[in-house]
Amino acid sequence: MAKLVLVLAAICGLTGVAAGALGDHMLQAHLESQQITDVDKPLERLQIGVRYQMFHATALLGVGALLLASDRGRGTAMFAALCFLAGVIAFSGTLYALAFTQNESLAMIVPFGGMAYLLGWAALIVAGLQARPHGQDDE
Repeated sequence: MAKLVLVLAAICGLTGVAAGALGDHMLQAHLESQQITDVDKPLERLQIGVRYQMFHATALLGVGALLLASDRGRGTAMFAALCFLAGVIAFSGTLYALAFTQNESLAMIVPFGGMAYLLGWAALIVAGLQARPHGQDDE
């Protein structure tokens, strides 16, 4: 489980950097080709998506470390990891799509990603409270 979460963290980090770099270099040209002159909102959406994706790639690293270090709270930690991953897809992914397509009907998906992020953090709180180092039954 820990290995999977650490690999997912690395994938989220890699794709977050790629989204930021590609978006920064390609978004304005794409919008100009679509004859969209107001680029502030799409650029802001891209930047917010990248920022939250990178925050949660880092959070996934923490979940992976918790899974490696603890005998307890593993199920809750995995739930947190799944929520963070769902948040990256629903929140950041939708913001990327909004930035490039200007399809405002997609905006209704973003709050579900935000809720997934919140659920992930709540689960990580519980997992942290449940955690015990390997071989240690009480604190």
